[in-house]
Amino acid sequence: MCKMVQNIVDIMFSFIAQLVSIMPSIQSRLLAQLFRLSGQKKRTRKRAHNPRRKPSGFVPKWIGKTTRFDQNYIDERMVVTLHPQKTSGNTHIIFLHGGGYVLEITSGHWWLITKLIKELNCRITIPQYPLAPESDYQNTHRWLGNTYQSLCHRYPEDQFILIGDSAGGGLALSFAQSLVENRISHQVQKIVLLSPWLDLSQGLSAGSTDKIDDYLLSPDFLDYCASLYSKGGDLNSYLLSPINGRFVKLPPVAVFFGSNELFHPECLHLQKLSQQVKANFQFFEYRGMQHDWLLFPLPETKRAIRQIKTFLAGNPERL
Repeated sequence: MCKMVQNIVDIMFSFIAQLVSIMPSIQSRLLAQLFRLSGQKKRTRKRAHNPRRKPSGFVPKWIGKTTRFDQNYIDERMVVTLHPQKTSGNTHIIFLHGGGYVLEITSGHWWLITKLIKELNCRITIPQYPLAPESDYQNTHRWLGNTYQSLCHRYPEDQFILIGDSAGGGLALSFAQSLVENRISHQVQKIVLLSPWLDLSQGLSAGSTDKIDDYLLSPDFLDYCASLYSKGGDLNSYLLSPINGRFVKLPPVAVFFGSNELFHPECLHLQKLSQQVKANFQFFEYRGMQHDWLLFPLPETKRAIRQIKTFLAGNPERL
């Protein structure tokens, strides 16, 4: 009898734990409401039409007070490498920030980067890659390729990992595909995509995002950014829309996305495509979460960082 009661209790606790894991936290729901009421979507569109460029200081002053870093320049653009406090191994993350290929890195990105360096105990390099409208996708890929080769030369023993959010996630995947296509000898070891923008043509999401209440992104904002970044290029090219690229020869890829973001259909489609060719992709769908939730101090962010740590450590059974 006692054993039966214990089994029932165990089942109940398991059910509750599973239910909590798929429900958005109170903090995330409050954040979504705050952004909705403050008109964040309109502000994002406005910023894209007049993108701010900081005249001095790519790295916030508070970073230097908490983290040791060095900086170099590739074609007059800054490349910042943060170092962990403890002695690290040879894991080296290249973090590509989002912003529609138009907006600069934000304080939310720097906050996430400091959390990652603390949890993963590894180097993290943040390239100040060229943005539109001053640049286009061809220049951005060319610059990123030169920067990657420079990093490989400077850290010959390091194992590189690409992490990117939103547009930075799309750039990470397309850049990894270009490394494979061009048969570069020093390939990246793993890729982590956070709410990635995978399809600049918007073809996949047409008619499938009407019921998605994304507090940050809007189709017209994405169309505008895509036109600036592509500069008339073929939006179906994998360099712009990596969902159209090849997946078979890529390293292991982890994709984190929310069900309440405009990129949700694209991520689901990527999941289907990767399964068809049996590529080494893992997908982590967070129910009820908005776009780029990992840039905020939420319970879901803590859980995602733990999963990223496990993924990079190569322990899939613990994910």
